[in-house]
Amino acid sequence: MTWPAQHCFRDPAPISRDYILASHAPADRWGLFVVDRYGNREMIHLDPEIGSMCATPLRPTPQPPALSAQNPKAVAEETGQFILADVYQGLAPEVPRGG
Repeated sequence: MTWPAQHCFRDPAPISRDYILASHAPADRWGLFVVDRYGNREMIHLDPEIGSMCATPLRPTPQPPALSAQNPKAVAEETGQFILADVYQGLAPEVPRGG
């Protein structure tokens, strides 16, 4: 590679206002680092056998509300709009309909 690896960061994922989680290759392997807004970095994982890229923070998410069949009026009051598009339009003859 011709780019300076010690200055290369990939796949940033914000974890707070001042910090991001990113993949970084300070040597010949990619690892996971926390980087602050000033460029300071702290290694949190670097495996000598396998690189680590595409850092993705995992966190619990709230369960979405369930629509109740018991009260159809409550469901009917929350209306919306949607568009149904023909995904095959403009793709023929490369993608046949139903293919």
